[in-house]
Amino acid sequence: MLPGCLKSPELSFLLLTYCLLATPLSSGSVGAAQPPEVVIVAEEYAFSGPDRIAGGWKTIRLKNQGREIHHVQFLKLPEKKTGEDFNEALAADSTRLPSWVIRYGGVNSVIPEAEATVIIELDPGDYVLICGIPDRRGLPHVVHGMTKSLQVTALNQSPASAPAADVTISMKEFSYAFDRPLTVGERMVRVRNDGTQAHELLLLTLAPGASVQDFLERYQPGILGNPAGRTIGGLTGLSPGREAFLPLLVEPGRYGILCFLADPRRRTPHFMAGMWMDIDIPAVAPPATP
Repeated sequence: MLPGCLKSPELSFLLLTYCLLATPLSSGSVGAAQPPEVVIVAEEYAFSGPDRIAGGWKTIRLKNQGREIHHVQFLKLPEKKTGEDFNEALAADSTRLPSWVIRYGGVNSVIPEAEATVIIELDPGDYVLICGIPDRRGLPHVVHGMTKSLQVTALNQSPASAPAADVTISMKEFSYAFDRPLTVGERMVRVRNDGTQAHELLLLTLAPGASVQDFLERYQPGILGNPAGRTIGGLTGLSPGREAFLPLLVEPGRYGILCFLADPRRRTPHFMAGMWMDIDIPAVAPPATP
C-alpha cells in the first residue's frame, strides 16, 4: 500500500518531498560552459530573485535558505491569463494546476542550506514560479502562498546555445528511455518530453537491495527519512515537446527515476502506470556493443 497522501492521485503533482543531501549522484556544475545563471532563493513560504529576465537558455540555480525542503516549477501563462487568474484557479481547485499553464521545468527539491541547478529554455512571456512540496500535513507550499511572478522579455543579444548532451532521456506515456547508458563522471543529461502529457524526472539514490517501489511504499509527505533511499533532485514538470538539461556528477551506485505527475483523465500518478525505473551504475562502463 502507498502512503496516505499518495492515495489522492489528483494531488500527485504536489507530492514532491525530496532530500538533496550529499550523494553519489548529484546535480551541479560540469566542466563545459553553461548558459547565463539565474539565482532563485527559497524560504518559508516565498521566492526571491529577479522579476524580469531576458529569454533563452538559462541555468537556474535554486538556493534554499529556509527550514523546509523547496523546489521551483516554472509555469508559463497564456497571453490572456495573469498571475491573478492563476491564483484564482488554484483557490477554486487546489488539487491540480490549471490546464492552461505550460510547464517549463525547474529545479527539484533542495534541502535547507543547499542548492541545485537545471538548464531550461524560457520563451518571452509571463510566468508563475511555484513550490509544490507538501508539508507534513500534506498541504503544498503553493497553498501557503509560495509563488512568484516573472516576466521574460525578448532577447536583446545573441542567445546562449543549448549544452551538448552526453545522454538523452526520452519521457512518454508511461516510460523513460535512455539513448545510451549513464556512466560514471561529469555528465550533461538531456531530458526530453516525447509524450502527450506533462512528465517529470525525479532522481533517487536507493539503499542496497531496495527499489523504487520500496521507496514509494515508505514515502510520507514532509518526512526526510526513507529507509529505501532518498531523493537527489531531478527536473520538475515539462509539457509535451519541451526539453531541459541536468548537469550531474555520477558515481557508482543504485538509483531510481520516476514520475509523480497525474494522468489528467485517470487521475492516477504516472508511476502507477509503470513510469519508474531502477538503475545500477557500475564503477566501470560496460563494453560497447559490436
